Amino acid sequence: MEITKPVFVILVCAWFANAGLVSAQNSTPPVIENPNQDVVLYCSDPVAVASAISIENIQVDDAGEGMKISVSNYIKGEDILEYEAVGSFQYNWNQNSGFLEISGVGTDEAYEEAVSKVYYRNTSSNPTTGIRSFSITLLDADYLPATDHFYRFVSQYGISWNTARTTAASMNYYGLQGYLATIRSRAEQDFISTKTEGTGWIGGSDHDTEGTWKWVTGPAEDRVVFWQGGTVNGQYAHWGSGEPNNLGDEDYAHVLYHIPGEKGFWNDLPVQGGNGDYTAQGFLVEYGGMPGDPDLKLSAVASIEIRDSEHPVLDENIYKPLFCGTMQGNLQLAFTNGNPATTLTALDPAVLVTDPGTKSPNIQVPAFGNYYFQLDMIDDAGCPYTDTIMLGFHNQPAATFNLDEDECYGYNLQLQFTGNTEEDADFTWYYNKEVFASEINQDSVIIPLGFDDNERTVGLKVNEQGCIDSTAQAVTVKPDVIVSAENTEGCSPLQVDFTAATNKPAHAYHWDFTDGKETDEQSPSHAFINEGDDILFYNVELTV
Repeated sequence: MEITKPVFVILVCAWFANAGLVSAQNSTPPVIENPNQDVVLYCSDPVAVASAISIENIQVDDAGEGMKISVSNYIKGEDILEYEAVGSFQYNWNQNSGFLEISGVGTDEAYEEAVSKVYYRNTSSNPTTGIRSFSITLLDADYLPATDHFYRFVSQYGISWNTARTTAASMNYYGLQGYLATIRSRAEQDFISTKTEGTGWIGGSDHDTEGTWKWVTGPAEDRVVFWQGGTVNGQYAHWGSGEPNNLGDEDYAHVLYHIPGEKGFWNDLPVQGGNGDYTAQGFLVEYGGMPGDPDLKLSAVASIEIRDSEHPVLDENIYKPLFCGTMQGNLQLAFTNGNPATTLTALDPAVLVTDPGTKSPNIQVPAFGNYYFQLDMIDDAGCPYTDTIMLGFHNQPAATFNLDEDECYGYNLQLQFTGNTEEDADFTWYYNKEVFASEINQDSVIIPLGFDDNERTVGLKVNEQGCIDSTAQAVTVKPDVIVSAENTEGCSPLQVDFTAATNKPAHAYHWDFTDGKETDEQSPSHAFINEGDDILFYNVELTV
């Protein structure tokens, strides 16, 4: 379709040289192979696209050249290629077309290492499952595994279809004959549409018979009729809305690029092309399948299967990795997201695991301590995962100390831990429910009780590698007694007035005058009698 007509035509003659990627392109072609053709599973963690890639006969001398890893059936917004940088190579991820470029001067060994460290990751929380196909090629062409062909978009603004056809036929890729691309399938169309960089000619024409569109370039088996008012014999077509309409002797096919909503669709134009958004900006050249093409290994393929999976997460409400006071126990394995099959393997040969393939393996260890295990899991989607977990088997301490609740204590209270520990433990001492001291292995403490309060508590919490015990006890404190006596020396009978007071109300007082007389008065008056000639001394005792 074309409405406006060109007022003038500028003819541009162009000569296209072959890419100079390797120093020996015309003698020894590169060899790119992936020995591992097994489909790699992608579950949730990045996986290498081609960890065993083999690359030979490449010596890149141009910093702008290199290699390309493409997602052939790329899904934008999900698929991404990441990498572990090698040497001084430059990396460029094209999120619009789904390929990663690696460029820079380097040997085949360096590029082999760089490609082996490219990883696939899916960024969607709800990924599209299925197979993703990858091609690994030189930077100057894209490879489609479905056709085993290479493709390039050649930029040449305003080029005619005839010139594009002739130029494409004059090009070769390491001996592979070039031609205007023929698009025979949906897979080929989807691939080419991600590689197109502008409105470009393809090899379809109805020049011989109006309305009968056929491929007129490429291998003989590709030169088939594909459209006569509709597709023919199951052939493929991807015309835009209302196309082809032959508006003004439009006998040649191209792929649209700039028309909103029409990008990637086909359109018919005159041999010289159109104007504006319909101006040809280049052409799509395809390599492969032509008679006499050499048998080359210019590309490698890889496949990754994306499954609906996520890393199993242990349910901490059920999974308890700590065993206290025992060297043997059953571990309960449960998960918050599914029910994976599990196998538990001890990494210490001295540890015995019974029933390792169940959700309740029994574990026996030789001594208290921390032990490491490998937990292999296969989730409901068949994805394998491996975690390393640590289980602790530790002594159960008893938070006991030397306090007799029936005894009264004075101002300074010394407490001594009377239990036992096997490993380092955190001791936390409490006074009246507040932390008084806390330190590793602090098994004794002196607490100044004072006299302000008779009702007090002391406590201890012992945390031995997560195994905890705590206790609190009441402390009976001796009262602070203030005693005075008036007239403590004189002749018999000596009348002495005693006064006693305490900081808090006392339950009972008892005086012993040590002369055979006693009293329970708080502040008594007592007469001491000396019937002899010797001076007598009396040590008066008060019990509160």
